[in-house]
Amino acid sequence: MERSRLIVSHAGIGTILTAARFAKPIVLIPRRAALEEHRNDHQLATVAQLATRPGILVARDETELSDRIAEGLAMDVLPGQEPPTARQLNDAIAAFIEGRPI
Repeated sequence: MERSRLIVSHAGIGTILTAARFAKPIVLIPRRAALEEHRNDHQLATVAQLATRPGILVARDETELSDRIAEGLAMDVLPGQEPPTARQLNDAIAAFIEGRPI
């Protein structure tokens, strides 16, 4: 996932959090109870809450998917969520090893 430009997923919280961790845009296509993809519509509720956040694109159904993917691929790193530089990562690892706060 770290080397991906874009994540495409159902609206599972674990995947959403992982995309945020790596500062990757994500296209969500929620599973629906009406289509027997899930037992309830909690994923629709999830995307309703997250749809306006930067880097989160929602395809309400498969007809919107290619447009959302194109939008996501046009994004660079999410504003304010730049991944750590190698130097920052090395500093954090050194602090951990030395018992200093990270």
